[in-house]
Amino acid sequence: MSCEIKPKTFDAKYINIADVDSPKEDDDRDIHDGDINGCVTPLTDHASQIDEIKGEDDQVSKASSEKKVFRYKLMKTILLIVTYIVNGLVLTIKYPTFPDLCERTGSSVEELTRATAVRNIGYIIGCLVGGILFDRFRKFWDLQLSSGFLLLAVSVAFKPWCRGIVSLAFLYWLEGLSHGLFAIAGNGMMIAIWGGNTPAPLQAMHFGCRIGSLLAPALAYPFLSATRGEALYANATVPNNIETELTSTSNIEVPYVIMGGLGALASFGYLVVYLAPRPRGLVFTNVPKGRNLKELLHPGSFTNGNTRYGVILMTCMFLYFSINGACGSHFLLLQASIATETLNATKQEASLMQFAARGSAILGNFIVIPVSKFVPMPFIVFVICHAIAIVNFIAVALALKSRMNFAILGGVFDFFFASIWASGMGWPERYMEVTGSVIMIFNIGSGVGCSIMEWGSGYILQYHGAQSVMWLCSAFATALCLLTNVTQCVMSYHGPKKRQLVPIDID
Repeated sequence: MSCEIKPKTFDAKYINIADVDSPKEDDDRDIHDGDINGCVTPLTDHASQIDEIKGEDDQVSKASSEKKVFRYKLMKTILLIVTYIVNGLVLTIKYPTFPDLCERTGSSVEELTRATAVRNIGYIIGCLVGGILFDRFRKFWDLQLSSGFLLLAVSVAFKPWCRGIVSLAFLYWLEGLSHGLFAIAGNGMMIAIWGGNTPAPLQAMHFGCRIGSLLAPALAYPFLSATRGEALYANATVPNNIETELTSTSNIEVPYVIMGGLGALASFGYLVVYLAPRPRGLVFTNVPKGRNLKELLHPGSFTNGNTRYGVILMTCMFLYFSINGACGSHFLLLQASIATETLNATKQEASLMQFAARGSAILGNFIVIPVSKFVPMPFIVFVICHAIAIVNFIAVALALKSRMNFAILGGVFDFFFASIWASGMGWPERYMEVTGSVIMIFNIGSGVGCSIMEWGSGYILQYHGAQSVMWLCSAFATALCLLTNVTQCVMSYHGPKKRQLVPIDID
C-alpha cells in the first residue's frame, strides 16, 4: 500500500491518523516516511470519520442499554412471580386449616370468619398507605415490597399458637396490612415497566399466586387432624372471649412456620434488588399527575383531565373488585367447612378437593397468559365473568348432592375464577392511567367486598346452611356480569388513552 504525503502549507491543517487515540501530544504532527499507518489526511476528513465512529459507538451503547433494561425487567418479573407463589401459599393456607383453627380457638365457623374479615380491614389500611407511598416515592418500590413481605412472614408464622379469637384476629389484621403494602407495589410495578404489554406478564405474576394456592393444601394435608365437621359445631358453645387451652391432634404449626420462612426470604430478595443499581434508560408508564393526596386521588388525573369520566369509571372498577371476591366464598374460604359440615367429608378429603380445585386454577391461569397476548382483554373479562355466573347457578342445583359434584364444580369454578383479578387489573390499563392510587382504590374495593362477604357468608352458613351460601354467590355473580357490560360500554365510548413514558429518575 502506498500513500501520498501532501506538503504542509499555511492554508490547511493536517493530522496523522496513527496518532488518533494515542498517548502522543496533540501537537506532534511529524510525517512518518514509509509507514503505511502514517498516512496524512486533511483534518476536515478526519472530523467526519470521528463523527461516524461516535455514531457507531452511540448505537452500540444504546443497544447495550436496551439489553440491560430488558434483562432488568425480566429479572424483576421473575422475582415477582416467585414471591407471589409465597403470597398464594399464605392466602390459601387458611382454607384447608380453617376447621383446625376453629378447634384450636374454640370458635364456630361464623366466629372465625369474623377474624378473617378483620384481615380485610388491615388490607384496606395497607392499600391506603401503600398507594400513597407508591406514587410519592417511586425509587423505594422494592423497599416497600421488602417491608410488606417481612410483615407477612411475622403474621403467618405465629397463627397456629393462637388459643383465642382476639389474638388470631390481630394476626389476620397484620397479614392484611402487609398484603396491602406489597400488592400495590407488585401490581403497580408490573404495569409500570411493561405498559401496553402488561396483560401477559401480569397474568404470569398471578399465575405464581395460583401455584402457591395449589401447594398450600398439599403442604397442609399431612398435618391436619383426622376429625370430621361435627367438632366445629361443638366448638360453637365454647366462649371465644377468653384464651382457651383446647387440645388438638393437628400439627399445622409446621406449614405455617415454613411459610413464614419463605416470606422472610422474599423480603430479603427485594432488599437486595433495592440496594442494587437500576439500569439507565428504564422508563415507567403509569405516572401520577401530582404529588399531594388531593392531586393523586383526583378522578380526572386518571383519565386525562376528564373528571366525570374518571368518577364513573373508578366507581365501576371499585364495584368490580368488591363483587368478584363475593362470587366464590363457597369454593374458597368456606370450601373445607362446607365439605366437612354439610357433606361429612374428613379434613384430608376436603384438602384434596381444594388441591384439585387449585390445580384447575393453575391450568386456567396458564391458558390465559398466552391468550391475553393476542385476545383483547375486554373479551377475556366478559368470558370469565359469564362463565363464573353459569357455574354458580349449576352449583345451586347440583353441588350439594354429593361430594363428587361439589369437588368437580369447585374445580370448574376455579378454572375461570383464577384470572379474574389479574384480568381486572389489565382490563382498564388500555383506557386509563393505572397508578398506585388507582390500584389502591381497586384493592380497597376488594377489601370492603371480601370483608362483608366473609363475615356474612360465615353467618349464613352457620345459621341458614350451605344452600343459602350458594344462592348468595350466584346473586353476586349475576351482578358482576351486568357491571362488566356497563363498564365496558363506558370505556368504549371514551376510547383508549394516550400513552407516555417517563424516566425512573423523576422526582
